[in-house]
Amino acid sequence: MRKAIEQRLAAAERRLKPKHKTRVIEVSGGLPIPVQWAEGGGLRWTRPLEETYDAFRDRVTAEAEAAHVEWVVIGGLPPDWWKFPEGWTPEDLDYPEVPPEEPS
Repeated sequence: MRKAIEQRLAAAERRLKPKHKTRVIEVSGGLPIPVQWAEGGGLRWTRPLEETYDAFRDRVTAEAEAAHVEWVVIGGLPPDWWKFPEGWTPEDLDYPEVPPEEPS
């Protein structure tokens, strides 16, 4: 009986243990290009155009865990967003569905 309880407890602990030690925040949508960057713990990653998003997320997570980074943000606007990435131009920021700004 004791062995059965210990086995069940061990199984429950395995299920509760997080798969990754690094917490990953994914920010997507609203940009005219796919997610191409990630940041965390003072580190930055860029995604080559030929790399899939899933492979990029897995690579960033693995490298962040190896560097003992607690949090990583994948996507969103990088701090130097005005330096448009390859294939992205200022004209791409035009969203026709958004009404023009009204004077105050």
